[in-house]
Amino acid sequence: MIMDLDERTVWLSDGNPCLHPHRPLTFDGLLDKPSPLLAP
Repeated sequence: MIMDLDERTVWLSDGNPCLHPHRPLTFDGLLDKPSPLLAP
């Protein structure tokens, strides 16, 4: 697993990362919402 915190992307491989391609998972829609914990 590789994480790019600035781009909000996680790259996963299905097995050994040296032998399998990585696929991106993005969390843009999930992380664009304001946190309910920050509400006044």
